[in-house]
Amino acid sequence: MVVGADKFSSIRLKVTDAALNLVMLQVYYEGGEVEDIPVKSELKAGAETRLIAVKGKPLKKVSFTYKTLPNSESDKAHIELWGLK
Repeated sequence: MVVGADKFSSIRLKVTDAALNLVMLQVYYEGGEVEDIPVKSELKAGAETRLIAVKGKPLKKVSFTYKTLPNSESDKAHIELWGLK
């Protein structure tokens, strides 16, 4: 869920703790519109996505389709969502 009804021009994701394969994002806007954004990117722990353009409308929530990649400690990936105005 996105806290506050701010408008963002783009978003960026940062991955920590473990690598993952990020497949797709679903961006839900306050007005009910949903946008599917294919990403198809493998990210190592500590890596960030490129800036991902969104429609500049207030966001309600963003969901992720991803798979944590196998690792020796069985760590789970953690994703941070950053919005840029």
